[in-house]
Amino acid sequence: MGTDIEKELNTLKMMADNWLRGFKTWHEPGEDIEYICTEFIEDIQTHLMPYLERLYKMEYVGEDQVQDLMQYFNDRVKDLKEYGERRNKDQPEGTG
Repeated sequence: MGTDIEKELNTLKMMADNWLRGFKTWHEPGEDIEYICTEFIEDIQTHLMPYLERLYKMEYVGEDQVQDLMQYFNDRVKDLKEYGERRNKDQPEGTG
């Protein structure tokens, strides 16, 4: 894999990380985190996956790189879900 492709994949990761930080600001303690996770997943599917699929079809990346990046995206969604669950758990009773 060339340096330019590595930069492209790192850019996709950076975009997912930036979105994760942004989506965390959407969550208020006591609120359901699922709809925010759904929005995050939709953004990944709409904006990042088509680009990754194109890199794969053009043989710039292999199946292993695609799977690794998809796992990276899934881990970011999991991080968001766990973040919301922790905030909801840590919220004092009677608030929210």
